[in-house]
Amino acid sequence: MEAKTRKSAHRALALVLALMLCLTLLIGSAPSSGAAGSGDETTWTQVTSADQFTTGQYYMVTDTSYAPGVLVGSWVTAVEVANAATDAVWTLTVTGDSVTLTDANGVSIAPKGGNNNGILSGEYSWKWETANSKFTFSGQGDDTVILASNKGESNKFRAYKTTTVSGNPNGYPSEFTLYRLEGGSSEATVAAPQASPQAGAVVSGTEITLTCTTSGASIYYTLDGTDPTTSSTLYYDNNKPTITANCTLKAVAIKDGVSSEVQTVEYTIKAESEAPIANGDKVVIYNPGSGLAMSANSVSTYYRAAKAINVENGQISGSVVDDLIWDVAVDADGNYTFSNGDDKISINDTNNSLPLNDKNDTWKIEAAATDGCFYIINVGRETYVQYTKYGSTDEFTTYSYSSGKEASFAMQFIKVAGDTPEPEPDTATLTENISEGDIVLIYYPNGNKVMSTESYTYTNSSSGKSKDELVALNSTPDNGTISNVPDNTALFKVYKQDGHYVFKSDAGYLYLDGTHVRLVEDLGEHTYFDLESAANGWFIKSTNAQFSGKPQYLEFYGGYFTCFGMGSDTSIYTFQFYKAGNFDPNEEPLPGGGGDEMPISQGDEIGIYLPGGSVVITTTASGNRLSGASATLEDGILTTEADDAVFIVDGNNTDGFTFATADGKYLTTSTTGNTLSMADTAGEYSLWILEQNDEDGWFIKSKNAAYNGNAQYIEYFNSSFTTYSKYNDSDKSIYSFQFYPVTAGGEEPDDKPEGLEVRAAPVSGASVESGDTIELTTMEGAAIYYTTDGNEPTKDSKLYSGELTVGSAQVPEPTSGSPLVIKAIAVLPADVSAGTEEQIGEVYTFTYTSPVSLDGYQLYFGQLHSHTNISDGAGSVTEAFQHATQVENLDFLAVTDHSNSFDNESDSRVDLSTDLSEVSDEWKQGHEAADAVTDGDFVGIYGFEMTWSDGFGHINTFNTPGFESRSNSEFGNKSGGTEGYQNYYDKLVEVDSSLSQFNHPGTTFGDFQDFAFYDPQVDQRITLIEVGNGEGAIGSSGYFPSYEYYTRALDKGWHVAPTNNQDNHKGNWGDSNTARSVVLAYDLTEEAIYDAIANYRVYATEDNDLSIFYSLNGNAMGSILPDQDSISISAQISDPTDSADMKVEVIVNGGLVAATKTLSGGNGTVEFSLSDDYSYYYLRVTQADGNIAVTAPVWTGESVNAGISKTECDTALVVKDEAVNISSELYNNSGSDMTVNSVVYSIDNNNIYTANAIEPIASGDTYTVTFPYTFTSAGKTTVNVTMTATIDGTEYTFTSVLQLTVTDASIVTRVLVDGTHYNDYVTGYYSGNMGNFTELAAGMNAQVTVKQFGESITAEDLEDVSLLIISAPLRYSRDGLTASEANLFSDEFVRMVGEYVRGGGTAIVCGLADYQDGSGDFTTYVQINKLLKEIGSTIRVNDDELIDQDENGGQQYRLYFDDFNYESTDAAVQAALSGLDGSGKVYSSYSGCSINVGNGTPIVFGHGTTYSINSKNPSQGHDKPVHSAGDAYNENDAVVQKGDVVSLATEAVGQGRVYVGGTVWMSDFEVANSEGNDYGDASYANKTIITNILSGLLTEQEVSNIEDVRANSTVGTVFTVEGTITAGNVEPNAFYDTIYIQDATGGINIYPVATTDGTFRVGQRVRVTGSWDQYQGDTELRCISIELIDSSINPVEPAKLGISDASDYEENGGLLSKVSGTVKSVVKEGDAISSVILTDGTTDFRLLFNNYIGYSDASSADITAFVKEGAEISAVGVIYMDPEGVCLRIRDLSEVELVTVDKPEEPDDPDRPIQPGKPSKPSDEDKPEELDEPFADVDELDWFYDAVVYVYNEGMMDGISATQFAPNSNLTRGMVVTMLYRLEGKPRVTGSSGFDDVASGAWYADAVTWAAENGIVNGVSDTEFAPNVNITREQLAAILYRYAEYNDYDVSGRDDLSEFTDRSSISSYALDAMRWAVDEGLITGITNTTIEPQGTATRAQAATMFMRFMSTVK
Repeated sequence: MEAKTRKSAHRALALVLALMLCLTLLIGSAPSSGAAGSGDETTWTQVTSADQFTTGQYYMVTDTSYAPGVLVGSWVTAVEVANAATDAVWTLTVTGDSVTLTDANGVSIAPKGGNNNGILSGEYSWKWETANSKFTFSGQGDDTVILASNKGESNKFRAYKTTTVSGNPNGYPSEFTLYRLEGGSSEATVAAPQASPQAGAVVSGTEITLTCTTSGASIYYTLDGTDPTTSSTLYYDNNKPTITANCTLKAVAIKDGVSSEVQTVEYTIKAESEAPIANGDKVVIYNPGSGLAMSANSVSTYYRAAKAINVENGQISGSVVDDLIWDVAVDADGNYTFSNGDDKISINDTNNSLPLNDKNDTWKIEAAATDGCFYIINVGRETYVQYTKYGSTDEFTTYSYSSGKEASFAMQFIKVAGDTPEPEPDTATLTENISEGDIVLIYYPNGNKVMSTESYTYTNSSSGKSKDELVALNSTPDNGTISNVPDNTALFKVYKQDGHYVFKSDAGYLYLDGTHVRLVEDLGEHTYFDLESAANGWFIKSTNAQFSGKPQYLEFYGGYFTCFGMGSDTSIYTFQFYKAGNFDPNEEPLPGGGGDEMPISQGDEIGIYLPGGSVVITTTASGNRLSGASATLEDGILTTEADDAVFIVDGNNTDGFTFATADGKYLTTSTTGNTLSMADTAGEYSLWILEQNDEDGWFIKSKNAAYNGNAQYIEYFNSSFTTYSKYNDSDKSIYSFQFYPVTAGGEEPDDKPEGLEVRAAPVSGASVESGDTIELTTMEGAAIYYTTDGNEPTKDSKLYSGELTVGSAQVPEPTSGSPLVIKAIAVLPADVSAGTEEQIGEVYTFTYTSPVSLDGYQLYFGQLHSHTNISDGAGSVTEAFQHATQVENLDFLAVTDHSNSFDNESDSRVDLSTDLSEVSDEWKQGHEAADAVTDGDFVGIYGFEMTWSDGFGHINTFNTPGFESRSNSEFGNKSGGTEGYQNYYDKLVEVDSSLSQFNHPGTTFGDFQDFAFYDPQVDQRITLIEVGNGEGAIGSSGYFPSYEYYTRALDKGWHVAPTNNQDNHKGNWGDSNTARSVVLAYDLTEEAIYDAIANYRVYATEDNDLSIFYSLNGNAMGSILPDQDSISISAQISDPTDSADMKVEVIVNGGLVAATKTLSGGNGTVEFSLSDDYSYYYLRVTQADGNIAVTAPVWTGESVNAGISKTECDTALVVKDEAVNISSELYNNSGSDMTVNSVVYSIDNNNIYTANAIEPIASGDTYTVTFPYTFTSAGKTTVNVTMTATIDGTEYTFTSVLQLTVTDASIVTRVLVDGTHYNDYVTGYYSGNMGNFTELAAGMNAQVTVKQFGESITAEDLEDVSLLIISAPLRYSRDGLTASEANLFSDEFVRMVGEYVRGGGTAIVCGLADYQDGSGDFTTYVQINKLLKEIGSTIRVNDDELIDQDENGGQQYRLYFDDFNYESTDAAVQAALSGLDGSGKVYSSYSGCSINVGNGTPIVFGHGTTYSINSKNPSQGHDKPVHSAGDAYNENDAVVQKGDVVSLATEAVGQGRVYVGGTVWMSDFEVANSEGNDYGDASYANKTIITNILSGLLTEQEVSNIEDVRANSTVGTVFTVEGTITAGNVEPNAFYDTIYIQDATGGINIYPVATTDGTFRVGQRVRVTGSWDQYQGDTELRCISIELIDSSINPVEPAKLGISDASDYEENGGLLSKVSGTVKSVVKEGDAISSVILTDGTTDFRLLFNNYIGYSDASSADITAFVKEGAEISAVGVIYMDPEGVCLRIRDLSEVELVTVDKPEEPDDPDRPIQPGKPSKPSDEDKPEELDEPFADVDELDWFYDAVVYVYNEGMMDGISATQFAPNSNLTRGMVVTMLYRLEGKPRVTGSSGFDDVASGAWYADAVTWAAENGIVNGVSDTEFAPNVNITREQLAAILYRYAEYNDYDVSGRDDLSEFTDRSSISSYALDAMRWAVDEGLITGITNTTIEPQGTATRAQAATMFMRFMSTVK
């Protein structure tokens, strides 16, 4: 903590205490009991003595300014005095020394009972005591407690153990100042004066301070015992009564003639005591109140550490470390100094602190009020040395004396003898390896630090979490030797145990548990370590500690030794060992048994098992022994027929374990052993100690029994158990025990057997309709039984035998009002041979809905997260609902108070499934208030928020009869455990109606362990996730978006819909901002809202009236669908209050943007057509004002819940030829282990990395693959990731995509940030806060490099730097960083920077308030101005801090300026402020200094009320006195007066420019992340200004002619071109991810350009930067960036080219052209034209038709009607090159036109005469030289050439025309059957085929009839054959297989198809046929790993299969 923070805290506390001493509270409405009538003024008077304490009404105020409120649950609330209200008024009924305490609600309070913390309701007599005008209230009798406040629990009150309070009085304030109600009389009264110090013994010369709580009263006093009058001595500051002898002081207060009661106080003079210490003494300064002594070591620069010592009879027992010993020196004036070595304690001129070697280092000593103690008072400052506890840190400081804290000021001096402890070794030497027996220290080489024995506790200010760390000491080795080992260095003795290291120091064992690093007394689970070799030392890994599944390593961070999971910066995990000596481990062995991790713990229910005999101990007596029973151990469970073999464990291994039965009998031996029995009570011989043996077992030793001095152990002898000495140690088997859970009497375990989970596909929640199928699966060998009527399934229910068809007799079809509910169990039958019994799994429920369209549904806007005063919010629940009904656009409100705040929340009856209205009044109250407000126009909902305080996360739960609380141990966690979370998830599943929401996921409250513990049933209960949370305005610092976590949850398999909630704690329910959660529901009722939530029909919006009706293929958002053939998305969007354009994006897996469109006018319908490539699709709508909405997804085609959750690159700007790291997170939520076969990364189908040998990933776990990669080409690049994995024997393929823009070094703008000087916000103070700026710059093609401390910046580094950013260097030592000359700006450095700027460079220089300064040269003023002077700038930073008492952000130095210098004529200022005017954005300045502009120009001014102060000495550049932020404005003391402040300025210097700011104004706190949208504080002008500055420095790109670009031939050369778009990316005439542009010199292909890059229309102009490349021969620019420079539409006219010119690619490639000619041939794919050959009679030319190109004009003629051979046509497109040569790539089918009318043709002969008989088997001899009538589209080089020749010559196939065979056209089922029929010789047939769709007389009719009669073909149904449907590859194989069987050919061959990854997609009917066909070579794979059974067969493939059939099968 900085001194300022502490100073402010002390000032605030002092102010509160002062106010409290003068407290007169006026309450307008006092409590009825004892209150004055309405309108009377109520006076409260302080009670200071026992005789004044009588029954009445009181305020009870602690020193922390809090008063007890009312009893709520197990706490009494805390009320701030400043906000005192009637609920802080207590009735105190006094009887003697007892008092009854009754709150404002009439509830009396009592302790929990005994020595236990807690508070209850009930009558109770508290014991009261008073001292020093303060009162305490304690328990009586056995109730050893005291009423106290708990600072760690929001200052709430309860009874605490007396030892707890006395041990930490600052943490548990228990002394109360009482103010009694004096009534409401209108007559004025005057309070009696109060004296300080109180009556008693004082030192002679003590001044008495008198105060009066009545404002304006004068005080008169006497010292002679007479009553004072106005004639007596008047009291004022310089006329205080001084006590020099025993006397009676009397005082009266008088105002307006009214006198108070006379206050009488008796004083005596303390006897003079001799000085306790003398010159030359060595002393320990000890505070007996805390038991701690002052150390010379620092907590920070300003405070001394506190250490525990043992003091007995005024002497220290044990040795004393050097840092506690102070040398006393006495000067001539009798004043003292206290030194430790060269260091003296002191105090500076301004702060209440205790630094070393500051100005005021002389002290005086006075006797304290506490006997035997003294005050240590600073001579210069008159402040007292004080012990205090700041947070969790004990420390010594200085402060003004307060009698209420006497114990903290009272010190003792304990003299230390001359002999000091044995010194630690002076030297230590670097050792490469360590061995058992070494004594070593742990050294951090990157910071020259060694680990000490001192502990430090770090507390996170936002979360409140604490962690222990070890302090680092400075030590610099010289050639591998540390010559002077620092005091308090941790010197560890090295042990090895079970292959692991143990490090033991005199202060304890090194301990690391994933949170804390400590030194502990005992060995344990977290005191074992493993060493891993590092580049410069060792990684020290905890053997057992893990966090989020990651191993935990020792880490050096923030100046301390701490721990964390290994990060990318391995240097902070690298340590070295320096050897300081040796020891003998045999002489100093590790303790046995007690330190080992115990196999049992309190509460366990176990069997005590002897492996050597396979028996367990029972409670059945056998004489003086206990009998054993046979037991079997399997999977960690003991099974025995005995029913008395279960013991309940209590105790521990230090005090002893007990083993008891459920009825209270204890396992016991006798005094001398040799017995074992069960006793009725637990005695000293019922205590047992475990000692681990070396054979994986435990000895059970009686703690107290012994025979002849020999310990007694439980042994198994003569078939029974007794105790005996271990006389036969070699036979450990009779003593060695293990502990396991027991299944008694042969019963099954309570838990259902593992592996009997039932899964369903599609998943529960999916939409299904008639004809859809549902598949149920479970473990192999188990049967599934199911019901659909809602009843629980049994073995009498339906037996699952295969896929269930919806709408059949198997399962009914769901309807809109009645979902389909399937309940299923898995049953594993008994296996007699294996000796296993039948096992039945638990019931699994799957719910399916009918498809949901948008018809009949309405949108309702609301809030699903808010709080009231039932928990930690404001206002009552009734007020919340009533307020919400008045809020605009709010239809419902859910109040979700924290369940752990409900009354009776810890009651044993509390349960989620139970109606708790009779248990908790507050739970009942919440529901009644919700019901009361619900009507036809508004719905009130009451739920609860389940919170964990360990960073897991918070969950809102709705629609349950009861609630759960974290107070229930079932939902708590052991350290590092997760059982509590998982138990809560299980509880949600138990309550079918429950619905829950992941609240505010993120780093503050937790991300649910990255959405771990996925379970299909839990997935149905948790249906919502917040994407926005907070009461602040959208975009402000009080609003917390978390959109990325929504995507992460979806990618982990969770089905959740997004919400955006205000989480109200301050009232204003629903109108704190414009965020809304919107449901799509059938009406406005609670039931309808819950129905929408349960079915994911919810979206989140930051705009309170934005309507979105989203559907996919007609299904409403939230639908879960099977695989879709294609995706058609429609969204009706409107905003009645905003007509600006909106961007609408389709977001898919991984957060990828699949498509983007712009909705004009803020109202209308947007539609998208996509292929079904992903498993979910949701919409993101971004409005012009930056507000965002995201919808629930629609899920399609989900299968197993596993995959790749994300793929990332670790570098913000990827530059060609510069290495980066790529990583993918693999996850498994499938319910079974996943074996990863491979993870393959590829770019453009080229593999770049393959990860193998990955350990199996357990269900619920993740694994990260990381590898380095260097991109070798620039442009937009897609990295495709493919993982193949096996789950339950089935192989799956998962994919992920990483889209990057790889830039080229030649166009990168370089930015350098100085971190070499431990610069502010970079590497020093607030280090690591330039990340958002780095991301922002990367989006502008600028690369930010941060130079680290230890590196240097050279002139060469600056040669290509466009922007240099420098903040102030480290100015005082802090956070483990040492301020030294080395980190100040050197003359060489500032000279180099000056030359850089004057030579044309741009620098941003950042100062900071002087509050962060050190002294001398270690100030911002000196360092920054030294730099500015050398640069040549006249601007300077001032030595001050900006303050504004009127306009601030909650602190006087947190400022937001809106006064910008728009009037400036400086072009740089105008450019910097571009876009700000009218934006409403403000400039953020936190703890900044002011700027002296000099000859520069201001950019940002302060407010008219902003000024600056000198907040800290030294004063530099002025002589103003030091002021605090809260001090009133004084223009004479202000460094810069009001209205004159400048916060940011600029100046041109030489050829360059400098910008100077008073803060590091582009840090992460001021600049939002630039990735995607601004989800953060985009309101700050800082981002706009830095963006504008950087924009002006970007590397300028020379614009090239496209003709020159095309002439280039070097791949990777980067060009910038401008041109008009000739083919855009707007459907229906958009090429895939490609546009074409053209300038006056030529055209070119730009790739890739997706819709996510923007909308680019034909005729618009763009500027493109890209790298030169060729794809399949076509020249292109691979796009790096694209910018629309003219949005107006001015299309280019196509060039009219003849066919000869069009064929000249070198001349006309990429050019928009119109080509005409005669159609020579047409090739179709199905019914669509794929290519056309034009001819001019001399030259042929190809037209290319991409199958996705459509018609821009819907009235255009169908081109298939006129594009035929002989037709004269024209077409428009771009000249293109592909592997087939030059062509015209058609951009729009409407631009293909008929030029002349074709003559009618003679019809072709439909069937050429067929040669009779079957064709012969082909052979090389029979192979023709050429075709009899060759086809123009069959070339001799084609792979299918021989096959086409064969089938044509054998009469099996004809061409589609005389010259065209169409090898790539599909084959229909009718064609295939006809081929077989011809092959068979056209046998005669009679009758019909029996198929309705095979007409008599059709050309294929006889063939179908013949094939059907002979079983060669089946129809697609009983009545349909589908002759015109394209045949698939598996159908063709099946038909050939049956034809071979028909001819009795050999069909026995079978291939296992193992090489094909898609073999599972082969239909069951075709499996044998496909295996046979592959074995025979008839079918081969489409690729090496795919066979595509469902793919259509082309004519070429069919010809090949028939030829192979004839040559291999026939």
